[in-house]
Amino acid sequence: MMTDKNCVVIELGNQFTKIGFVHDPAPRAIVRTKFYSDKLGKEVYLMVDQRDCVDHNGGTLGDEELTNKLKLFIQNLYFQYLGINSKERRVVLVEPLFLSNKIKKILIDIFFNHLEVPSLAFVPSHLMSLVPCLISTGIVIDSGYTETLVIPIVDGETLLSSVQYARLGGQEINKCIREELFQRKAKIKIGSVEREFNESDDLSENIIENIKVKTCFVAPFERGQMMASFKSSVGPEPSECPPDVKFHLDGSKNLTIPGSLRESVAEILFKNYGEEQSVPSMVLDLLLSCPIDSRRTLASNIIVIGGTAMLPGFHHRLEEEMEYLKSTEARYSKLATIEFLFHKLLCKENYASWLGASIQGSLDAVNRASTNKESLQQSGGDSFEDWSGWWPKI
Repeated sequence: MMTDKNCVVIELGNQFTKIGFVHDPAPRAIVRTKFYSDKLGKEVYLMVDQRDCVDHNGGTLGDEELTNKLKLFIQNLYFQYLGINSKERRVVLVEPLFLSNKIKKILIDIFFNHLEVPSLAFVPSHLMSLVPCLISTGIVIDSGYTETLVIPIVDGETLLSSVQYARLGGQEINKCIREELFQRKAKIKIGSVEREFNESDDLSENIIENIKVKTCFVAPFERGQMMASFKSSVGPEPSECPPDVKFHLDGSKNLTIPGSLRESVAEILFKNYGEEQSVPSMVLDLLLSCPIDSRRTLASNIIVIGGTAMLPGFHHRLEEEMEYLKSTEARYSKLATIEFLFHKLLCKENYASWLGASIQGSLDAVNRASTNKESLQQSGGDSFEDWSGWWPKI
């Protein structure tokens, strides 16, 4: 199981996969987790942390096709981005909190029977994000593409009963962008002809993602309050919107992104609609569900990760919303004296868990959790330890 060569670290995400080597300060490559499905007749993003393997439009994938396509995808990671012999390197695979057993078994089969790696270890993504901060107790806010998870960890133990989950993430923001391009009558210019954006102007998911990343941001707290008041018809329309920007599509096509769209699409993350949660309320509800003697320590060790958290203004707005809810909502009165403190990451939020695995991958804890093919066969396929059982105290 031991080798002198640095092992490979892979994190399969809903939209992006990060791959590199132990001790690296950043992934060698970040690529989209997608492949072309023959059954569905289109490109599919694999949702590795869902119980069923579906594409973003609800189409299902057959087990055989899923296995074959995922095999080709991982093989391409090795030969195109790493350029190494898979038989010579151990593998550390960063595991989402709710990784399905179906996907896990497929991955084990691919790495041992197809790539023939010396050993394989699964490490939990939420615990890995604590490693660069050198803490063992804290709250991990993971705001990714399909969802936001808020996870409490006390002395390296995950309090699963207090985990908060909501389908708030980059995918919902992308839907808002599509809707508001029509509602706000955005202008599209083809050559010298300019007209309003309409349904025939079908934008791919990649283009919508680029619009979000390159032009959108999270509005300040006061501005968000004004937009919420206007939406509920109890306040005037906010004035002095951000400037419109020109977004180049392809060839001679240019799309004008309204300034009001740029600042409003991320509001879905911070507002309560009926009984639905917002990201700030998820954090406060989590604290109320945790043991009272751990609340103050948890609140003073908050880590924010995930691609959606990279939107400009996200961290500042999140903190202000939490302070506002704590002081105005009666149900959060028990948290009135608690102070929120956020850790500053050593890297970008989208690969914080990968960096933790890169650091942790050289330690004995991961070596002990690694399993080779022979041990797996002798144990009948049950030799992988549950991640909650081997995590060391930091």
